[in-house]
Amino acid sequence: MEDAITTPTSTPHPFVLVVVSIVSILIIYVIFMSRQNGIFRRLAIPGPAPWPAVGNFPEAAKLGVFNFQRKYFDLYAGHKVYGYFDPGCPLMVVRDLDLIRDVTIKHFNKFVNRRQFFTNEKPFDKIISMLKDDNWRSVRQTISPTFSSGKLRRMCQHVEASSRALASNLREFCENGTEVELKDVISCFTLDVIASAGFGVSMDTLKDRSSPFAIAAKKIVGFSGWMASFVVLFPPLVKVLIKLGWTAFDKESVQFLSSFADQAVEGRKRQAQAQTTSRQDFLQLMINAERSGFEPKGDDTGYSESDHSKTLSQEEIKSQAIIFILASYDTVSTVFSFGLFAFAHHPDVCHKIQQELDTVLGDGPPSYDNVQSLVYLDQCVYEALRMFTPVIFVDRVCTEDCVIGDVHIPKGMVVMLPVFAIHRNKEIWPDPDTFDPDRFKAENKEARHPFAHMAFGHGPRNCIGMRLALLQIKVALASIMQTMTPVPCGKSVYPPILSKYQMRAKDGLWIKMVDRKQ
Repeated sequence: MEDAITTPTSTPHPFVLVVVSIVSILIIYVIFMSRQNGIFRRLAIPGPAPWPAVGNFPEAAKLGVFNFQRKYFDLYAGHKVYGYFDPGCPLMVVRDLDLIRDVTIKHFNKFVNRRQFFTNEKPFDKIISMLKDDNWRSVRQTISPTFSSGKLRRMCQHVEASSRALASNLREFCENGTEVELKDVISCFTLDVIASAGFGVSMDTLKDRSSPFAIAAKKIVGFSGWMASFVVLFPPLVKVLIKLGWTAFDKESVQFLSSFADQAVEGRKRQAQAQTTSRQDFLQLMINAERSGFEPKGDDTGYSESDHSKTLSQEEIKSQAIIFILASYDTVSTVFSFGLFAFAHHPDVCHKIQQELDTVLGDGPPSYDNVQSLVYLDQCVYEALRMFTPVIFVDRVCTEDCVIGDVHIPKGMVVMLPVFAIHRNKEIWPDPDTFDPDRFKAENKEARHPFAHMAFGHGPRNCIGMRLALLQIKVALASIMQTMTPVPCGKSVYPPILSKYQMRAKDGLWIKMVDRKQ
């Protein structure tokens, strides 16, 4: 019998196995991330063609969020909606202001929730902007009484004190004849206000800008461009990494603010036990909700003592405390600093503001009551909000298939409201890149669509801190401009060149302050 001829078997080289595995994973990832790339074609909605896996992100990264938004908003003029793609996620962008009104108010029950990014990263997993459905409603009802007229009136003493400190700080620059970068200084002011008015804690970061409190807030809101790109490009991977302990934010800064919030809560509870405090601020309202689950009556918030919500947990309280700090630090300081920077380049605006201050306030300080009569200053603030809105877009997630204004919106679709592009749309705002407070004269406002200005959003999920933000800005501006005038300096670049991803001036917001007597 002949010996059987055997063929030796070969084992693939480990390197080949690794390459094949990586290529296979990449192919699966591309297919998964591209699975919805044909949805707008099926819905007969116009938009730029997406790349596999990455959608339209490469162009958005190249142009920057502001130019990208304006480009396609203008390109699809005449259409109610258009669509583009983040990696793995179709975004239906609404141009039509009536349709925006329907989404945010009339059909709000179908668009309650926002797009989720950090759903499992503590403590950001429980902040009000990330909460959904009944959890969001419960926390919103708990916090809303903080911003009633009565509460704001009592908080205003802290706003006034911080405003005087800010004016005093800028007075030093004025007397020394040195330039000042506004975003840095005003961010410290907003931190001081929120620490004092919201938590009963004196920080004085205006005097010590290297304080851990200021550094922590700055690091968290200073979300880097590459990190933002990573989060958008690889959302499934980000979720896995967060579960493994990775964080998109600076860990030490998050831990510092978490510790601050915990200490503030515990300190207030000890004061309550010793009956040494009667404050009814943001922090106290949340602590009351932790104990009872009932909302204190607000004088103009729409909630009464009969309103009931679930009791807030310690983690929920901490999350709201942190977002309260960060939102004030970033959004308020952005509008305030860009606004004062614009004033410096419009001496006619400064003159009108100061004339109004002389008429309404005289030599007296600004207060909760008298700033309500500063009509022209109010116009200036709203124009700053239009041109330099910190809220570049608003999004909502559709929870059920619906047809609104002959537009079919499928369940799960992310609906994008392009705030910046609307605010710079020449069809709504003639010469939109020019700072012109007269746009907000009463007769001009009445002639415009009410949803042409969206800096604070609209409907039940609008900005909860809107009234406090406006109060801070107006009281502080009045305190400054009663005795000083902002003017350009050698470092000023106007109009400001914006960064790609955030409402930031690439060259800073540099001005000088001069005495009004000069």
